[in-house]
Amino acid sequence: MVPCREAETKKEQLTLYLEGLGVKPSASSIVGDSGEDISAGKAVGCITIAYTKGFGTLSEVLTAEPDYLIADLIDVLKIVASEN
Repeated sequence: MVPCREAETKKEQLTLYLEGLGVKPSASSIVGDSGEDISAGKAVGCITIAYTKGFGTLSEVLTAEPDYLIADLIDVLKIVASEN
C-alpha cells in the first residue's frame, strides 16, 4: 500500500505514489485523460500516455504534449512492451 499523505498537486501525488512503490519515474508510465495528468507525469519524468476518451478535451491533452496518444486502453500494453 502506498503511504497516504495530503498532496496539493497531481505532481506531488504522483511523486508520493512512485516513492511509496519504490519505482523510479524514468521506469514508469502514467496514463491520463487530462492535460494536468500529462503535465504531472512529464514534470516527474514518466512516460506519458494521453487517453482521448476520458474527461479531458483532445485540445487539452495535446497542449500538454504527451509521449503517446491513445483512444483504446489496450494500446497501453503495446506501448509498455515497446518501451521495454
